[in-house]
Amino acid sequence: MKKLSLILVILFFYTVNITKAQAPAIEWKNLIGGIGNDCLYYVQQTADGGYILGGTSNSGMSGDKTEANKGRSDYWVIKLDGTGNIKWQKTIGGSQSENLRTIQQTSDGGYILGGDSRSEISGDKTEANKGDSDYWVIKLDGIGNIKWQKTIGGNSWDELYSIQQTIDGGYILGGDSRSEMSGDKTEANKGNSDYWVIKLSPDFYPSD
Repeated sequence: MKKLSLILVILFFYTVNITKAQAPAIEWKNLIGGIGNDCLYYVQQTADGGYILGGTSNSGMSGDKTEANKGRSDYWVIKLDGTGNIKWQKTIGGSQSENLRTIQQTSDGGYILGGDSRSEISGDKTEANKGDSDYWVIKLDGIGNIKWQKTIGGNSWDELYSIQQTIDGGYILGGDSRSEMSGDKTEANKGNSDYWVIKLSPDFYPSD
């Protein structure tokens, strides 16, 4: 029994030491923001070893923010190099509130952005809203220029949280909807809010 207890104690301290030895070290840190509220929702490593950041900002030109806000809040996209230095940034929005929830690098080296918008045609917004808030999908090239955008929604609140490029080159969108049958919504809601999944075809925008 004493030998068994000793073995268990040795194993315990060995496991603790191994766990401590495997704890990751901080390689670098970077605090990025302006004078207002800046909320980061998604980060992904890019093919060049850097990182793409996506979130929402209501800061004006201040701190690290180099572009003025276009409404109450805008999409804020930032490209970092491999050590956390800002390479470029883009503020995208209309006259009201936009919330960027997800961003992914695409097969052509650009980026697909997904979130929600409450703006009418204004600023970067080229399509009118269909309800209180709509899905707002934006395709950027590799240096942050807008290639195309799409507003998708019904007559109430529709909020996009996830977007992925699919193996056929299209996109799958996922979020929630409170809209009845209206606008782009072809099915009645089953409760207060439901999953709303939308597939965009690869030839949705031939110039992509």
